[in-house]
Amino acid sequence: AREKPAGPANDFVKATADPKARHNCFAWRLANGDMRTNGDGEPGGTAGPPILAAIDGAGLSGVAVLVSRYRIAEGAKLGTGGLVRAYGGTAAACLASAEPKELQQQATAIVRYSAQDTGAVFTLLAPYAPRTVMLPTEPPETLARFEVPQEEIDPLSERLATATAGRVLCMAVDDEEDAPL
Repeated sequence: AREKPAGPANDFVKATADPKARHNCFAWRLANGDMRTNGDGEPGGTAGPPILAAIDGAGLSGVAVLVSRYRIAEGAKLGTGGLVRAYGGTAAACLASAEPKELQQQATAIVRYSAQDTGAVFTLLAPYAPRTVMLPTEPPETLARFEVPQEEIDPLSERLATATAGRVLCMAVDDEEDAPL
């Protein structure tokens, strides 16, 4: 299955959610404008949307926010207005105090190689966690697909060519829909 652009945001939520929390509510907005909210069982519109409103209010994109709520014994019932203020306020406070980190623009790239170049290719591609597929060619070849900062494609292609006597090059994939794997 093709990885969705929201993969890293969803991975963050899965890795960060606390199974001991009563509710793990989140929202994310990607750089391309895609967004998602989830209230994890809270009344409709009281958790995920206020978190997304905090993201939008901060003028951010490429952001995922997870707010975990714990209920201690017979804690006070917040009501819908209280939940909106609690989730939205917590998200806004966290975003206001967080130190922004600029992310590098990633490009999808592929390399095609034969068995004799596997060691060299994987030594150079290891930092990018490539996904591979065997191609039905004779002799058999492998295609690796991975995400890489755009400015690293040309230097990586040069290193691959040097390590494999020119047999392997790295190529950017222009259209995500046409990308193999």
